[in-house]
Amino acid sequence: MRMKSMLRLGRPATSVLRCIETQSQCRTSILQSVPAVRSFHSSTRTFDKQEEASRSFRGQLYESTSDRLKRERQEQAQYIKASSERKGEPRTLALSVVILSVAGGAYWLGSRGEKTLDTTSTTPLARAQPPQLDTRDSVLQAAWVDFAQIVGKENVSTIPDDLVAHSGSEWSSYTTKPNEKPFAIVYPATTEEVSEIMKVCHRRHIPVTALSGGTSLEGHFAPTRGGICIDMSRMDKILQFHPKDLDIVVQPALGWEDLNEYLGDSGMFFPPDPGPGAKIGGMVGTGCSGTNAYRYGTMREWVVSLTVVLADGTIIKTRRRPRKSSAGYNLTQMFIGSEGTLGIVTEATLKVTVLPKSQSVAVATFPTIHAAAECVAKVVGEGILLAGMEILDDVQMRCINQSGMTSRKWQEAPTLFFKFAGTPDGVKEQINIVRNLAKGTKNKSFEFAKNDDEAAELWSARKEALWSVMAIKQNPNDHVWTTDVAVPISRLADIIQQTHDDVASSGLIGGICGHVGDGNFHTILLYSDSEKQVASDVVHRMIQRAIEMDGTVTGEHGVGLKKREYIREELGEDTVDAMRKENNSFVLRGIKDVLFEDRPVPKLTGPYDVLLRVNYTGICGSDVHYWQHGRIGHFVVNDPMVLGHESAGTVVEVGSSVSSVQKGDRVAMEPGIPCRRCVRCKEGKYNLCFDMAFAATPPYDGTLAKYYVLPEDFCYKLPEKVSLEEGALMEPLAVAVHITKQSGLKQGDTCVVFGAGPVGLLCCAVAKAFGAKKVVAVDINRERLDFAMSFAADAAFEPGRVSAAENAQNLIKHNDLGRGADVAIDASGAEPSVQTAIHVLRMGGSYVQGGMGRDEITFPIMAACTKELTVKGSFRYGSGDYETAVNLVSSGKVDVKKLISRKVSFEDAEKAFEDVKNGKAIKVLIEGPK
Repeated sequence: MRMKSMLRLGRPATSVLRCIETQSQCRTSILQSVPAVRSFHSSTRTFDKQEEASRSFRGQLYESTSDRLKRERQEQAQYIKASSERKGEPRTLALSVVILSVAGGAYWLGSRGEKTLDTTSTTPLARAQPPQLDTRDSVLQAAWVDFAQIVGKENVSTIPDDLVAHSGSEWSSYTTKPNEKPFAIVYPATTEEVSEIMKVCHRRHIPVTALSGGTSLEGHFAPTRGGICIDMSRMDKILQFHPKDLDIVVQPALGWEDLNEYLGDSGMFFPPDPGPGAKIGGMVGTGCSGTNAYRYGTMREWVVSLTVVLADGTIIKTRRRPRKSSAGYNLTQMFIGSEGTLGIVTEATLKVTVLPKSQSVAVATFPTIHAAAECVAKVVGEGILLAGMEILDDVQMRCINQSGMTSRKWQEAPTLFFKFAGTPDGVKEQINIVRNLAKGTKNKSFEFAKNDDEAAELWSARKEALWSVMAIKQNPNDHVWTTDVAVPISRLADIIQQTHDDVASSGLIGGICGHVGDGNFHTILLYSDSEKQVASDVVHRMIQRAIEMDGTVTGEHGVGLKKREYIREELGEDTVDAMRKENNSFVLRGIKDVLFEDRPVPKLTGPYDVLLRVNYTGICGSDVHYWQHGRIGHFVVNDPMVLGHESAGTVVEVGSSVSSVQKGDRVAMEPGIPCRRCVRCKEGKYNLCFDMAFAATPPYDGTLAKYYVLPEDFCYKLPEKVSLEEGALMEPLAVAVHITKQSGLKQGDTCVVFGAGPVGLLCCAVAKAFGAKKVVAVDINRERLDFAMSFAADAAFEPGRVSAAENAQNLIKHNDLGRGADVAIDASGAEPSVQTAIHVLRMGGSYVQGGMGRDEITFPIMAACTKELTVKGSFRYGSGDYETAVNLVSSGKVDVKKLISRKVSFEDAEKAFEDVKNGKAIKVLIEGPK
């Protein structure tokens, strides 16, 4: 099944790919079922309808069948030829024939479902339909040919070791699952190639993970949805350098260390200095920082503009090169820290600055970690603009000594590392001030570098912190988990001390280090496989402390896959929803062609509107009919439509004038909104409103989505003892209530119900609740009749292969209906049922047509006339019917729970539709999206 499209960036990337501009939409041809022709005139009418319907499918037929087959055969041959020329993958001739035959067939199948998408990114937000996932082997193999044509076969890899290497790293705290591997690695060299790759993925609904350095510590580039990985390693060039403007244009796979080596000859440097190996693309994605952040700030302060490829392949440049601009949105800052959720960065224009004239380093030790953190607060409070201020605790210093990765031995005590920069006199002054502040917090020692070599030696301990812990691993089952948080400076001493004590009491080896000048610190935990839960608990408590201290779950590493669960705690549900704005929906695009799609979350447009989170949706026969045939009568699905209308949900938001429900209330959802102005509405028959906007009736979307908006008076608060599952069945029960009311059934009447589907069964139950003396269920399915007897019917009748009149006589005789039934209800829509129902009624009886069937049937008009029957139709429900339905359930007169065959997850909706079509269930409820 198709899920939302994903994109992750190199070091940094986590969630669902969204374009800044919105995605174009694809209309799908919907075939139509036409009633069987009965005469020359009806045949002509049928032909006219077919012709009219075909015209409504404008833009759907892109080529003739012969053209399509010709194209697909050419593509199949192309894939087979290209695959056979791939190098470095030994194979025998027999195996080659098998693989290429299967792959060629898969490519043909994958190409068949391909839809042509408009490549523009200017679709109105209200109609935004992001691309969906399709990771079938046939689709991925078909895309392989496209990728090979774009970048060359030598730059597309499916070698198993490559796939594993692009799924995670040994220093990441995220454990990649066995199925989290890309299908292929694609290596572009230009922005244009990235754009063409993304166009292929957009067209074929393939998820994408982009990678530049692969140094993520929080699981950013694990391809949780499969698809392909775009490896940016070929895009590692410096494109332009403007020394007079102090900026430089680079590609995303250029490392910050390489950049500074290049800039050094010009007396300049790029300040952000994260871990070794980090690349510009990942640094942008996480909004990283480093040891220089206290003075120079984070990556956000050093990016002028970005060139970005969006989900559909659109290339945008966020702004031009001036240092400031007030033109338009600040798109540059929106992409920084987005972790791959918005697009792939292919170029970055970065600020650079002049190297300071003088630099030095000092190291101070303290009796406790709390004392060291207090010294940090004093330095910050004095307003001294140091180049950097780092902390390492006693455990971390011990690890550095044990690893032997530096040229000297260190005191194994909490230690602060200070970096000074400026003029020679300014540096001396800063050193003296910091020395005195350290004394005020009872430091144990203070040492400063007298030359560049000593400065490099002193600073080396800080740069080797992570590697020193990794170096003391004892066996292959030992792992390192490093993560970070940040808090306001005033809370830094407390959280560092508490975290230090927590690590010590856990029994793990774990050091603390960090860029404490801005309140950011890290833990580096060493743990074995058996200690993983202990390490996880330590990290969890550290994050919770940060949140409780009004801090953040990550100061510079980014959210990744490891910290997604904490974002809601830090930012709140509404903020996360505002970032995500997803409304996962079950969308019908054509006959049996459905997908899961993120639609925009609907907005409250009036003071009486209510936003609902849909909890359960029942599958109705009309939903199945639209899914199977693309139409019901003159209601034709011409555009993609969300299915579902039998729902119950929870109130999420209310308009300013809403008074009957409030946030958190559970409600049954009446899914039709009338105009309230026409004659029918004013008569109280709003179900007959010509301008009714009814859910899942073309062109209106249904409720099989995460969110839905209704007016207040169409939300029926459920009594405490009525469940949400029961609430979803209020809709078909209201249909049955309306049908039964239309019949005029009175206390003591006899009633025959034709069709023992959900509505027919509920008609039996309502008739009994309204006082019917005897209710007979009629159906051709014995199992349904048996269920009807156990549910609400007093008797059951299975018609034989005889005329309608004869079946009616047998039904009357076998069920002691005297001269006929008082009321007959058809809930099947089948022609023989309608005919039998008319014949089974007594003189002056009442007939209601509740089931929908063919447009035209043969009707026993003489029997209806001579018996003076009351014949009525019934359409949906009217005023008071929903309230009656809720009362019948809450009073215990109707037990709708018995109708629920099973509940399925939202992701299993399509299979549930198939089961309902095949008669494998009475009523299936689909849970709302998570």
